[in-house]
Amino acid sequence: MKESLRLLRKLVREELGRNLRSPPDVDVMRDWRHLPGIHASVTVNPSSGVWNVVIIDQEKGDKLPLMTFQQESEAIHYARKTAFDIYNKRMQGSTGKKKEPSWF
Repeated sequence: MKESLRLLRKLVREELGRNLRSPPDVDVMRDWRHLPGIHASVTVNPSSGVWNVVIIDQEKGDKLPLMTFQQESEAIHYARKTAFDIYNKRMQGSTGKKKEPSWF
């Protein structure tokens, strides 16, 4: 009993200490839902049983045609791929030289 209580206290101290000393994580993982200048959304249409994907390039003002999918996973895959394609083209620029993202 004493040994398990000692181990539990040690574990709690270690986790609390780790969380108090560590700075908050910077969101370096690019999420396709939060790419700068791109609005991508996946919504369900319950009446027809399909998933709608809307992607808007806010910098150019372009709205891609509405895409519909039977499966949510297909819709998310398309939205993620298309949003990253637009974002990566923008980061490449017209010169072909890769630019760094704004959070670096």
